[in-house]
Amino acid sequence: MEIIQIQDAPPANEEPIILSIGKFDGVHLGHQSILQQAGRLKQSGHSLAVMTFHPHPLWALKRDERYRKCVTPREEKYRQLERYGVNKVYEIEFTEKYAETTPETFVYEHLSLLNIKGIVVGEGFNFGKGRESDTDLLTELAADIGIPVTIAPLMTIGGPKISSTDIRASIREGKFEKVNTLLGRNYSVNGKVVQGDALGRQLGFPTANLEPDGDYELPGSGVYLGSVEVEGENHTAGECWYALINAGYRPTVNGKDYLIEAYLLDFSGDLYGKSMKVSFIQKMREEENFASLDELVEQMNKDKAEARLKLGL
Repeated sequence: MEIIQIQDAPPANEEPIILSIGKFDGVHLGHQSILQQAGRLKQSGHSLAVMTFHPHPLWALKRDERYRKCVTPREEKYRQLERYGVNKVYEIEFTEKYAETTPETFVYEHLSLLNIKGIVVGEGFNFGKGRESDTDLLTELAADIGIPVTIAPLMTIGGPKISSTDIRASIREGKFEKVNTLLGRNYSVNGKVVQGDALGRQLGFPTANLEPDGDYELPGSGVYLGSVEVEGENHTAGECWYALINAGYRPTVNGKDYLIEAYLLDFSGDLYGKSMKVSFIQKMREEENFASLDELVEQMNKDKAEARLKLGL
């Protein structure tokens, strides 16, 4: 997949493309529906392209902390987009200057440089200076340069529209049954296994400490049931293990920094330095401050037994 980073107008391109435009943070079921509709418009010789923004406009313009981190940081977003058939990504560096781009400039001077055979956006799409322009204006302006626009209807699952904002909040609350339903996959965080204080090994529960490789939205403190995929040789997919995951500050041992650590069920071996993907299935309990390490170990054994029961192991 080709990634083209731009600060203003994209480079001229003669290759015919079907273009989807949006932030695509999460590449959730709503985004997947947009990509599927775009894919259906492809003809022989067309490429499927996405125009997206980095960083999130509300972080770039207002430093809104809710949008500093992502459901899918850049590399993960691109992996997911490629998974759904995207051949080319135009990544716009979103700045205060770019935010001044008018709808007319965006369509007549930017999109006109690309050989676009069709545009697909979601219902409720806004663009241009102040985000005051909508799909009706996009359709009107694009028609002036001969580009048809398809509006993908909003997707809902038992409630309001699927949105990255809602998914972000649910991750922070540890509501992974909801998160995973809206994503169409288990939420995961990728990173490297780093050296810890080896306390888990001393307690009989050796854990792999994850250093995330991007600005992921991280779960609130708690103990989670999940899985871990360890990268194989030459960056290939490796083995996958069910896991108990502790996310938080480890108050029993006076931890100060947030940490994700995973105890892999039925695993033995050394994972230091390896890349792994930690996926979250459901929250089992809140993180607790135990009076002693013995009480902590007792609870960890209960967590392990409960996890094995839930998983049918």
